[in-house]
Formats: sequence, structure tokens, C-alpha cells
Amino acid sequence: MELSPKHDLAAWSLLALARLKHIVPVDQDPNAVETRQAYQKCIDRFPDHPAADEAFIYQQSTWVVTAKAEDATKAADALEKFVSQKPNSKFSSPAYHLLSKAYETLRKPDQQLQARIKAMELEEQDPENPENELANAYWNIATIAEFDAGDFATARKYYQRLIDEYPTDIHKYGAKLALQRMDNMEATLLKEVSK
Repeated sequence: MELSPKHDLAAWSLLALARLKHIVPVDQDPNAVETRQAYQKCIDRFPDHPAADEAFIYQQSTWVVTAKAEDATKAADALEKFVSQKPNSKFSSPAYHLLSKAYETLRKPDQQLQARIKAMELEEQDPENPENELANAYWNIATIAEFDAGDFATARKYYQRLIDEYPTDIHKYGAKLALQRMDNMEATLLKEVSK
């Protein structure tokens, strides 16, 4: 890096050095302050490089993982700014995924749901990969919609997509039960209201 500090490999090398601070043996915790500083060094030196975007995502994950409201707020603010300023970044989907986790910590289910949907929509898919599947994403979105956000319309949409697009998925039966559960709940509420 000293010989060619602006070279493309210098950006990836700074990211790799930060990753070495972040990834530690199972019985250890990374030093969060040093790790965040290492990622920031990459971000500051190469602000328009994909390595900086990746460093930013990993840096924000160090805040989200604490599950503390103040850290989640800090991450949410930074991630909202990132997706607003860099809507075409290859890291938009991971940014929305982290944003969803931050909103979960902050108990903001509507924002959590919308961020989770956006993360799925922006996720890169390889149509040639037989392992590609969205069943888990549909299930996660549907359960957040049903249980956290109380958005039955969205829950129904994604449960039904799971059933239709992945007829052999392990969650299919649970999705059918969920659709019936929501129908029963709404029918019961309508009876109560009409009394």
C-alpha cells in the first residue's frame, strides 16, 4: 500500500486488514472500537470504491449486533443515508437487511417490514443457480407482517407467494395455517364488531 496508495488493490487490502480485526476465533470478541476504526480508514481513503461500501456495511453490522437502542439508532441513521445517497450500490440489499435488524431493535415494525422487503427486492439473483430461492425471504417477510406489523394484506401476499412458487418448501404447511389463522381472526373480529 505504501508503494501505490491509490491502487485498486490498496482499497481491498485495507478492507482485508479490517476484516482480520473483525473475524476472531470463536472464543473471543472483536475489539469493536479498533474494528470500526479500521473500516473507517478504508471508507475515508477510498470513499467511491466498492471496498468502502463493503467496509461501511461491516462497520454498521458492529453497531446493529449489539441490539442496543442507541447503537441501532446510530446504525439506522447511517444506513438510511447510505441507501438514499447510493441507491445503485451493490451493497443496497445488505444495507436494507441491516436496516431491518436495526428497526427490529428499535421496535419499529412497519419500517422493519419495508426494509426487509426492499432487501429482498434488491438482492442479486443468479437465474442459472439452482440453489436460488426466495422461500425463506417470503416466510420472514410474512411473519414480520403478520405478527409484528399487523399488516395482514402483506402477510397474505407473501404466504401465498411461498405456497405458489415453492410448493415443496417446508414452510408451505405453516403458510397455509397462517392464512387460515388470519381469516379466523378477522371473522371473529367482524362478529364482535357487528354485535
